[in-house]
Amino acid sequence: MKPRHYLIALVLSLVSLSAYSDSDNKRARELHLRGEIVSLESLLPTIRQYGDWPILEIELEQKHDVLLYEIELLDDQGRVQKLRFDAKTGKEIKRAKK
Repeated sequence: MKPRHYLIALVLSLVSLSAYSDSDNKRARELHLRGEIVSLESLLPTIRQYGDWPILEIELEQKHDVLLYEIELLDDQGRVQKLRFDAKTGKEIKRAKK
């Protein structure tokens, strides 16, 4: 992994921590340790396929008994791009402009 990717992973981790309350952080960590969700770091290659855009927000949400990572990026034109991933599989499920 290139040094830049380590920095991105660190920033992604810090952003993800600030996006959760303490109880959400604990829950996400427990889910990851039990193998019920993939790591945010494992999603970086897919996220970066869109561009080296700043990450604005990361949320772990539950919708209809499915855990989702929702990631907001700021594209080159200043628009917010929203990516959604199945947190269990890491598969991208939806991309929509905000």
